[in-house]
Amino acid sequence: LLVIGIKRGWLKKLSEGLWVQCMFVVYDTGELMFCDSESGVTISINLDTVVGVNDVSKQTATGAYQGGIYPSFTFEIKTNEASYILNSDGAREHAEWIDLLRDLSPMAQ
Repeated sequence: LLVIGIKRGWLKKLSEGLWVQCMFVVYDTGELMFCDSESGVTISINLDTVVGVNDVSKQTATGAYQGGIYPSFTFEIKTNEASYILNSDGAREHAEWIDLLRDLSPMAQ
């Protein structure tokens, strides 16, 4: 079985109130994988479990980042178990990630 990476790139992930640079890869198997550069732990998200891919740019932040405003080009990947807040470098990359993840996530709003 040949697994092909559809998209890969560096994104910043909000982790306990801090932005951490992580490499993200989307595979044709419907899996999103990323490596936490601080812990070295690889995390996998089955895109079949994603219930939302939302643009949260300039919205009031929640959780550990509470009270602030998310920067431009920020989006959320939401499953029933977790929420991942990610930030890309620019408008084109932001739109590409959101469109791809929505296309590959059958339950995403």
